[in-house]
Amino acid sequence: MLHHTAEPTVEKSLEILSSPKKKVGTHVVIDTDGTRYLMADPEVATYHAGWSVLNGQEGCNYSTVGIEFQGNTLVEPLTEDQIASGIEYLLPIIARYNIPLENVVTHEMVRTAYKQKYPQKRCSGKVDITKTEYLRFMKYLRQAWDNYKDAY
Repeated sequence: MLHHTAEPTVEKSLEILSSPKKKVGTHVVIDTDGTRYLMADPEVATYHAGWSVLNGQEGCNYSTVGIEFQGNTLVEPLTEDQIASGIEYLLPIIARYNIPLENVVTHEMVRTAYKQKYPQKRCSGKVDITKTEYLRFMKYLRQAWDNYKDAY
């Protein structure tokens, strides 16, 4: 599940995402230069999905991997380094767990699915990775996956 931090610095993002008081988390934070900060093993549940539904399954914190890109895609697009690092991180996970590429989604996508299933429930959200940046990331991911799966 793709997110952006919307924080001004990676230090601030890491502070928030590792604070027990905030009750949020992620598996990896990817800085603008591509540096990855591994926060949890992909098999560990982190609290990055909130109220969420993916393919009919609720509580996506337990079945998804959270990827936070440093920055705010409403202001600046993902860098080429972030995209390359995110793909390099994801490819072995996709292969290991046999994840269909259509299950690589944004936080907004699973939150919207939750709201559709439960229109009566209040579900606050935050601005997240833009659709344009999601589509851009997915274009590169599909190309990389085609090469990776042939070699895998």
